[in-house]
Amino acid sequence: MSIRSPCYGIISGMFPKDAKMQKLFEEMSARFGPFPQRTAKPLSQYFSRLIESVIGQQLSGKVADVITAKIITVLPGKKITPESIKKVSVEKLRKAGTSYSKASYMKNIAAAWLDGTITYKKFGKMSEEEIAKQLIRIKGVGMWTAEMFLMFTLGRTDVFSPGDYALRKAMTKLYRLPEKVKADRLIKISRKWSPNRSLACLVLWASLEVK
Repeated sequence: MSIRSPCYGIISGMFPKDAKMQKLFEEMSARFGPFPQRTAKPLSQYFSRLIESVIGQQLSGKVADVITAKIITVLPGKKITPESIKKVSVEKLRKAGTSYSKASYMKNIAAAWLDGTITYKKFGKMSEEEIAKQLIRIKGVGMWTAEMFLMFTLGRTDVFSPGDYALRKAMTKLYRLPEKVKADRLIKISRKWSPNRSLACLVLWASLEVK
């Protein structure tokens, strides 16, 4: 049995096939409070959130927020849209604090959005695999970015990101795995969490906050 409310409560049964994850879920929920359920963001936010994900690649959240705010100031209309990104020059984006490569990636995403390469209006009816396949066709959007988009923007509940450094670190600790564990083994473990793999990721990230 699982809770179908705005938050996941501390009850047994969320991870019936994995006692270690169930225990960690209960411990983290008790420590930090109930975990919010995944909900899809409005379609109007899809583009800006994907751009923000690219800006934030390999940066801390605070630094990414500062750069994003600066980039917005140089955009026409002061909003992150496909049209505003298309109109602004790479040089302006660079001066706002992002790298040349990220500025180019942002332009690539805008072009894909505008020419119909990305059928974002159909995402609600598409599988995670179909959406990720579309997104990673864009230079600058890798699988990690696609997985974060699926989890945090589309609100998909059964997403796992084996390439995420923090998740690998938390899983290594929880399951006493070797530091250089292969992604295939992590994926195999994650299958026991289905259909709540996104929740498991939140739990694992939270566990790293415990000193």
